[in-house]
Amino acid sequence: MTTPTAVSDEQRLDIVVERLGDWLVLSGELSDAARSRSSWDALRRTAASPGLAKLVIAPSARTLVLRADVPTEDGIDVAARAREAREGMKRLAEGCDDRAEALSHNGTDDGAAFDKAQAKEAPSSTRTVDDAIKIDDTVEADRAPETGLGALVAEAGWAFVQRAAGRLAIDLGVPGQFHQAIVEPRNAGGCRVRVELARLGDVADETRAAVAVLLLTVAHVVRFVRAGADPLDGATAVFVEANIESAATSPEIHHALSALSVACRMAGREVKALMDLDLARSYLAARGWAVSCTR
Repeated sequence: MTTPTAVSDEQRLDIVVERLGDWLVLSGELSDAARSRSSWDALRRTAASPGLAKLVIAPSARTLVLRADVPTEDGIDVAARAREAREGMKRLAEGCDDRAEALSHNGTDDGAAFDKAQAKEAPSSTRTVDDAIKIDDTVEADRAPETGLGALVAEAGWAFVQRAAGRLAIDLGVPGQFHQAIVEPRNAGGCRVRVELARLGDVADETRAAVAVLLLTVAHVVRFVRAGADPLDGATAVFVEANIESAATSPEIHHALSALSVACRMAGREVKALMDLDLARSYLAARGWAVSCTR
């Protein structure tokens, strides 16, 4: 473990960069207003954020924090990934800030206001980020040559079924459960690896909050995994995912699928159990989380 290095920019977002074993872990504190947002809102905002950036909850905490995890093994351009992660964290922090909320109170739809805040151009601070990444210069490697997504998944050691639009379906092999990851190609050679855990219809705010607290905690515990929620077919899908922004490599895909398998073992049955309102209320009480409006 190396000594944490702090990186700061004009927006006063301080990001701590640590080398923990085979991972580079970036973390940052939100403003007081952003930390007070609901856990459900944090799921929605993470789903809309780019790359590896995510909102998480530490098991012993009752506040949201920023996080991104970058594997450092050969074949991964760690410096580029860390820069992408930092920019994603900054945009996510800006989206959580009161400025985005102010837009929604001025006659703008909340989702549209959030999208507008996310799309703001972030000032460049590559030099200071590169300085922080020099915790271990040996982790940077050349990008793997471009190849098909199926070839990368096969190289990572996972069997898949080809689906429409270039998507791949992969059984994560979770004992006693069936969880399927969908690998979807993204721009610039990236990919999104997502596992839907449940669809929530007209459920109580306590249920939404409990599911969100659980998944945001899993996203803290399991590196490379984000938790999110998106509208789907008249309901809301809750999921865990890994989002590789550009030029995905087979080691990253292997990390993504392995981490998602662990996340499903931790939360697959538990998410469904929290559909019980009494259990959801008990879980929130045990975690010390109050319920604000989550809609």
